[in-house]
Amino acid sequence: MRAPTPYRGPAASRISLPLVLSVIAGVLLLLALLVLLVFRPWSRAAAADSPPPESGQPVPTGVQPSPSADPAPADSAPSVAVSPSPAPSETPKLDPDQAYDFTQPVPQSEAAADSYFDDAVFVGDSRTAGFMLYSGVPAGDSLTHTGLTVFDIQKDKQCIPVGGKDYSTLDALALKDYGKIYLCVGVNELGYPSDEKFYEALCQVVDSIRQVQPGAVLYLETLIPLNEQVIAQTGGKDYLKNDHLRAYNELIRQVGAEYQVPVLDVYSAFADESGSLAAEASNDGVHLNKSYCQQWLDYIRTHTVDYDTLYPEGDNAT
Repeated sequence: MRAPTPYRGPAASRISLPLVLSVIAGVLLLLALLVLLVFRPWSRAAAADSPPPESGQPVPTGVQPSPSADPAPADSAPSVAVSPSPAPSETPKLDPDQAYDFTQPVPQSEAAADSYFDDAVFVGDSRTAGFMLYSGVPAGDSLTHTGLTVFDIQKDKQCIPVGGKDYSTLDALALKDYGKIYLCVGVNELGYPSDEKFYEALCQVVDSIRQVQPGAVLYLETLIPLNEQVIAQTGGKDYLKNDHLRAYNELIRQVGAEYQVPVLDVYSAFADESGSLAAEASNDGVHLNKSYCQQWLDYIRTHTVDYDTLYPEGDNAT
């Protein structure tokens, strides 16, 4: 019996070309996988360091960017141009060659001197009375009455005390010549059911005041907002609502535009983000305390316009 021939491996001639190519392809595939594993973290880091979107691009509503807990070193981050903060805008100035725009509130101006108020008169309800007491206004007459409404002025109600005698508002205005008249009424009228009646009465009052004081600058003041929560806590009137107050302010602005009367937007100077008066501004949610009355005066002092600018033709009648 013949002994088996020992195994010495496949002969070289048996190694086929397809087998060689398969081996090479496998090696190349492994190398490609290794390259991807090594360089993939670097691609993620590059994406994380990419600059934020330009300010002009849309940002999802309600999403606020979170500050980085561990910011990258300054020299490793890409350079991003940052626009400088805009400088405070200059005080708006009225162009003497351009007609005054009565559809806009009186723009900010240089603070008026104390003497500016020498020929001024303030007409209004208990809010204006408080202003005259606590603001520190250096001069000016006070023609005020607690609970005064535009309807009282319209109907010549004798409720304005001057020299120990009660006058109607228009008769009290006729007692002397004034250069500036500040009219602020509307809070007590918030309980009235008809906004149209308020608008009509205010139009008539503007006409009547101009007949009595044709050479004066008549300012209409928008209504300072209320704090409804404080009003409720202190047992105030339930009709004192900011929604209705803002509707009246729109009517006041409308009258100003239609009758060419400058409007002082005092409301915007005191309204917070929700359109309310700050709780600390008033003990009852309606009448301002001393420091806020002083802010009221600061606003009036820095929002003035002269008669010739308003009425270059010398006639304020519409």
